[in-house]
Amino acid sequence: SSDLDEAAKLVKSIGRRVAEVTTTTLKVRENPSTDAAVLTLVAQGDDLKVMKELDGWVKVSVSESEKGYVSSDFVKLQTV
Repeated sequence: SSDLDEAAKLVKSIGRRVAEVTTTTLKVRENPSTDAAVLTLVAQGDDLKVMKELDGWVKVSVSESEKGYVSSDFVKLQTV
């Protein structure tokens, strides 16, 4: 088997991190700060793909083209 196959298996076994929105409307911001511009709003129950976990903030991918930061107070992080 190739290295690529092994990598794919590893990713599957580790799973991917998602942030489930736990507040009615979550603001996705340009930077990890409450002063940062709001890029978009996400509804409660939505799952966002986690790109990076920071102190108090999570960098998420909302769509292929849109990425931003959400407060970790309003999401439930999990590995799926």
